[in-house]
Amino acid sequence: MIFQLSQLSPLSLCVCLERPFPKDGKIPSDLEQATGIDREEVLAQLAGKERFPIDGPFEHFGTKKNPAVVYSGYKTRIMGCVGQCEKVEEPGFRVWWTLKTGESGNCPECGQYFTVKALPGANLEEDP
Repeated sequence: MIFQLSQLSPLSLCVCLERPFPKDGKIPSDLEQATGIDREEVLAQLAGKERFPIDGPFEHFGTKKNPAVVYSGYKTRIMGCVGQCEKVEEPGFRVWWTLKTGESGNCPECGQYFTVKALPGANLEEDP
């Protein structure tokens, strides 16, 4: 296999350029049949990393002057925020909304600001 360091996200992960194929008569594993972003996620898990962190890779609470940066491979991004909301103690609580790539917006519950930037090679013609 050939490996190369990908610059698709703030996470450093290996992306296999050649996909291994199963032996004849065998059912392929997740790694053998995964492609694209799914393959990146499987390889990140094998490396002990999260390709798409559930709680976000944010170092600060986003403000209008200094928003938290979120990356997207499409023209819109589905956002989920727990922020500093009163309901944050409820298990699984998230506020969901969408933002377009290149735009900024805030969480309707806690007011945290986010900006969405396109990943290299992003498909800005389609939605997820």
